[in-house]
Amino acid sequence: MDSPPSSIPALTHPGVIWAHSLAPEVRVPLTLVTERLRLVPAEVCYAEALACALNASYTLHREFLAWSQPHWTLEQAAESLELAARDFFRCGAEKRYLVLPRNGAPEIVGCIGLMPGPTANEDFEIGYWANQRHAGQGLMKEALAALLVLLEGQSLYLTTASANTASQRLAKAVGFTQVETLQAVEPDGSDSFVFRRH
Repeated sequence: MDSPPSSIPALTHPGVIWAHSLAPEVRVPLTLVTERLRLVPAEVCYAEALACALNASYTLHREFLAWSQPHWTLEQAAESLELAARDFFRCGAEKRYLVLPRNGAPEIVGCIGLMPGPTANEDFEIGYWANQRHAGQGLMKEALAALLVLLEGQSLYLTTASANTASQRLAKAVGFTQVETLQAVEPDGSDSFVFRRH
């Protein structure tokens, strides 16, 4: 198992940051830049790139993501991004970051969601998916590691299907540890694993 990076240099945009109103010490920049990537909030202008990424990744996603579908239209992608953009600054709503190439290529590498707990004492839930075209290049690990450095000290968890070994490897690579098995909770009756990072 890879050990988590001790520090990932993340350049922050000098502009707006959001803070969980119930946990004001948790402050995350609006955008992050890593060696190869940019993490930006969801915006409708990325609808075409999102539809392309999701359509290219259906075979990767269909077993593990309940919302996966064989074909996303431009309108469906735009609607999803519009909702995510609205939620980004809403207290208690998911903060969804699109992972883009730093070189400005018009494509989406993946997505990371951060769901604040309903109270200041509850954990944040992390979720993520990768564009199949960029799988296996260490890009999602780089993006997650950069975001997690900024959430140091915050209790985080994620769940993954027991059959989703790629997601489990990624969770472990950025410092999560499996702590629980939820039996027969997946749509196909299989188990889910709960991972935590403190």
